[in-house]
Amino acid sequence: MTVVTRSPGVVTAHISGQLVALNDKMEYVALDPMGEAIFELIKQPCSVDQLVESVTARFDIDEPTCRADVSEFLAQLQSSRLVSLSSAD
Repeated sequence: MTVVTRSPGVVTAHISGQLVALNDKMEYVALDPMGEAIFELIKQPCSVDQLVESVTARFDIDEPTCRADVSEFLAQLQSSRLVSLSSAD
């Protein structure tokens, strides 16, 4: 199971109605509504499975598509140093 955790020092702000997340180097990522929902869900560490379940319940998206989209989005957040992904038993 993969667990997602926000990186220390990440700051969020709403700018012009859109959530923006800034890393420790002041690089930012603007989040769409689904990205914002995911970022809110990971205020506390949670599993990718929990994220997929929550997102499919909130948005009109099937589970396989959601899983692929969430995985891609988390990889982008990880490369932007906004989250860390770890394995948990």
